Amino acid sequence: MIFEILCILSVIIGQMVNIGTGIHRIEVKFVRLRERG
Repeated sequence: MIFEILCILSVIIGQMVNIGTGIHRIEVKFVRLRERG
């Protein structure tokens, strides 16, 4: 039971990290566009 909870938590954390990196990439793109503009 504990092992299953740890697996679910690891999956959720992994998804949150992926979303965070995606948002960071979008922010970097906006910064680059502002520098060009």
